[in-house]
Amino acid sequence: MDKPISLKVGQRIRMRREEIGLDTQTLAELIGVSQQQMSRYETGINAINIDKFFQITIQLNTPINWFFIGCYHNVESSYELMRNLDSWFFIEQAAVQAEHRRILGRTNKDYQETKSIEFKPGRKKIVDVDRERVLSLFRQGKGATEISREMSIGRTTVYRIISKEKEEFLT
Repeated sequence: MDKPISLKVGQRIRMRREEIGLDTQTLAELIGVSQQQMSRYETGINAINIDKFFQITIQLNTPINWFFIGCYHNVESSYELMRNLDSWFFIEQAAVQAEHRRILGRTNKDYQETKSIEFKPGRKKIVDVDRERVLSLFRQGKGATEISREMSIGRTTVYRIISKEKEEFLT
C-alpha cells in the first residue's frame, strides 16, 4: 500500500528528532510507544495515530504544519492530507485553548458558574454576591472590569447589579 504522506511525515519526524539531538528510544519513551513502533512511524510503515502525532509535535516543539512540507507533490496525496488536516488542526486548536485557559486560570466549570448567575425574581442565586460592595466600588469610580476582577465575579454580574440599582433608584 502506497503511503506517501505517512512516509513524508515520518521522514520529517526523523529529521527534526535528529536536529534537536533526540534518539529514537528517547522520543518513543516520551510519547509512550516502543522503539520499534517509533521506527515504523519514521519509515512510513505505520500511519501515525493522531494522538501520538500530537504528542510528537509537542516533544519536538514543532508546529503541526511543518511536518507536511513536501507532501503536496500530487493530487492524490494532497487529497489524503486534506482529509486528515481538519482533525489535526482541531487537536492543535484544542491544545492552544487549553493552554490559554490554564494561563488565565479559568476552567469550563468556572465559566458555567459565572454564566449561571442570574438575578431573576423567585430564582435562587448559585453564588451569593455582595451587592453593597459592588455598588460601593462602582460609586468610587471603578469600572465593571476592575470590580469583576477584584471580586472574582463576571462583568455581566456587575452590570446586572448596577442596572438593577439604577432601576430601583428611578422608581
